[in-house]
Amino acid sequence: MKKKAKVTKLPGCFLSPTVDLVFKKLFGTTANKNLTINLLNAILELPEEKQIVQLTFNDPSNHLETLRQKFSIVDIRCTDKLGSQYIIEMQNDDYHNFTQRAQYYGACGLSSQLAIAEEYGTLLPVIFVGVVNFTLFNRHNRYISNHVTIDKEDNACDLNLIEYHFIELPKFNKTVDQLETLVDQWIYFIKCAGSINKIPAQFKNLKQFTNAFQVLMQSAWTEEEMALYQAQVDARRVEIGVLETAETKGLEQGLKQGREQGLEQGLERRSLEIAHAMLADGFDNCTIAKITGLTIDTINGLSKK
Repeated sequence: MKKKAKVTKLPGCFLSPTVDLVFKKLFGTTANKNLTINLLNAILELPEEKQIVQLTFNDPSNHLETLRQKFSIVDIRCTDKLGSQYIIEMQNDDYHNFTQRAQYYGACGLSSQLAIAEEYGTLLPVIFVGVVNFTLFNRHNRYISNHVTIDKEDNACDLNLIEYHFIELPKFNKTVDQLETLVDQWIYFIKCAGSINKIPAQFKNLKQFTNAFQVLMQSAWTEEEMALYQAQVDARRVEIGVLETAETKGLEQGLKQGREQGLEQGLERRSLEIAHAMLADGFDNCTIAKITGLTIDTINGLSKK
């Protein structure tokens, strides 16, 4: 029988929703689609008669399985019963092109709808939602902003097929006692759930949040999932350290090269550490390769050592 990896229990009761693996499980899986519906209705502030009541995930198998996969971007795509498309991303690092990428994704969402011989009139709205762990717009202090294309003269929104909604977590400083709206509650949950030890009293009678906190409980995750979670958290720490060092030096080229080299070295080191622990615990090489992203040859080499 295959053994489970022994992973040290983390402090606190809940995993952080800002980690890609967790964000995807919360808002990108069919099992938790009611949470996604509730979140989108809150962010979009839809009137009751226009609220989303059903969602289909366009790629329900789109999840991170190894440490080596790109861990700073989560892309969730879903469609409501009327055909409107939603793109949801959690972005931890500021690569200075997030707004450009959002617009590109919006355009791709439109172009992908149009098959050969179909009319432009069949196009349906694309809504992009970006949750970012950095300051995106320096000109204002609003933690949530909505963007559409308008006429400069009268502010009419005639070009209404793409809209963008951004949540900037660093700008959100409300305490749990200051939460006024449903969207406030969701932003607090995403930003703070990973650092608290119990469900706040303000959330205990709200079914969507008691369900969401249950998803975050460490005890609800397998040992393999916890190993990948810890690896993603460690990789994030490595990246932050490399960025800070490069920025301190003030070298643009050093920032780029240092980030790439330091992150790769940090990921390699953490992958090897996890592989060593799993080998000692009796895991087969294929399972170790799936979790760490290392090659079978590398793991065979570790086995011989």
